[in-house]
This record gives sequence, C-alpha cells and structure tokens, in this order.
Amino acid sequence: MIKIKKILFIDTETGGLDPKKHSLLSIGLVCWDNGKITKSKEIFIKENNYIVTPDALEINKINVSNLNEIGITKEEADFQIKHFINCNFGRKEIIIGGHNTHFDMNFLKENNLDNFKYNYRYIDTASILNFFYFSGLTKKNLSNLKIACEAFKINNENPHSALSDAIATAELFTELIFFMKE
Repeated sequence: MIKIKKILFIDTETGGLDPKKHSLLSIGLVCWDNGKITKSKEIFIKENNYIVTPDALEINKINVSNLNEIGITKEEADFQIKHFINCNFGRKEIIIGGHNTHFDMNFLKENNLDNFKYNYRYIDTASILNFFYFSGLTKKNLSNLKIACEAFKINNENPHSALSDAIATAELFTELIFFMKE
C-alpha cells in the first residue's frame, strides 16, 4: 500500500439539516493511518435547549433526554477534540475526511468546534463515489453511505451513529484505494 498521511475522519449526528438552526448532538472521530484505524472517539453534546426535528431523531435514533446524562458541554467537547487530535496527529495541520464532509464541518464550525489546524480541502467519500459513477467506473450511484457499505461489504454496525459512520467511512476510503488499484 502507498504510504498516505494520517487522516481524521469525522461524522456528526444533528437535530436537523441547518447548522445555524439545529443542534449538534454527537461527533465521531477516527484516526486513519495508512489504511488502518488506530484510534476512535465519540462525543455526545449536552445543551440546555435542543433544537431538533422529528425526522432527524427518527433517523439517528438519539434520545435527547439521554444526552443530558451522557453528554458534555461544547467547551468540554472542544477540549476533547483537541486532545484527540494532539494525541493522534500532533500539532501539525491535518487532513479531514468524511462522507458529505462539508455538512459535518459546517456543524463543527457553527458550534465553534473547529479550532484546530486542518487543511481546508477535505477528502469526501461521497464525492469520490459520485465521480466513479459519472465517469462510468461504477454502474450504480454508490454515494449513499448505506449503499456504499453494502457494495463494498463494510459492516456499519450502527448506522447514523456518529462513531459508527466515521469508522465505516474510514473503512470505505481504504476500500476505494484498493478499488482504484484494480
């Protein structure tokens, strides 16, 4: 395998689609190093007043009442994110990866949780899969994470959990590298 820099794969679960309006509920962080997941962490966010839609909660199955018990404040989340990054990447600029990465980063930015050095060019498996489809490398559009996991035989144990989706996305990225070598 070609030596690739480490990548921080992220995923979020949210109370809706609008980062300026809806609550950030959880964050999944995964350290990917040359095709291997070396560390992972899930952070749940505690708020006084959650702004959520019924559709979002139906999809991610998060009970906001439980978040007050298991969640931490955004300030604590900021500390834990930075600690995870420093322990796994050091203090240098990092590469961020994800599936629909822009969506997740918008929620982190809106909640002031992107206070670390990262490259503003993201690796996005959804975009890679769209490219494969439009260029004819795949016969089916696989840009939906569930469909991609099925196609590449990746077990996403708990879909729409931030950590499970971040892990599945990191594994998908590894599979896409092998796919391109075939």
